[in-house]
Amino acid sequence: MKTIILIFLLISSCLKAEDYIFESSANLNSEDMFISDNLLVKSHNIEIRWTDSLGEYGKGRCLGTSKKENDDVSFQVYCEYFDSDNDKFWTLLQRANSDASAGVGVATYLNGTGKYKRFKGLKCNYAVKYMDDSTNFYRHKCFL
Repeated sequence: MKTIILIFLLISSCLKAEDYIFESSANLNSEDMFISDNLLVKSHNIEIRWTDSLGEYGKGRCLGTSKKENDDVSFQVYCEYFDSDNDKFWTLLQRANSDASAGVGVATYLNGTGKYKRFKGLKCNYAVKYMDDSTNFYRHKCFL
């Protein structure tokens, strides 16, 4: 019986997921292309400052596009981040059918160096809120 309890405790401690929280603020530069009255496409160049729940901090940049067709807005943005130890990671941010001034989506870790290698393939839910046309605040949470 003691063996069964020990095995259960070992397995449960291995299965415990750790919350990972990433927060950033960013400056945005966007360029518009009006295709029709109902279709607007934007390119985005974004400069980021960030912190996370592991005690890291850094900067980054994102490049991507958004499309607004009628009232539906979708985003696809690729980001590259650098931390205080010069480790890097890359994400893809996607969201669809949301308000342009705020929204929720999925951040997928595409690759990483150093401590971020283990994040590859990780998917995190995110929320973003725009203060104005050039400033946003972002947060994602996932389980490591």
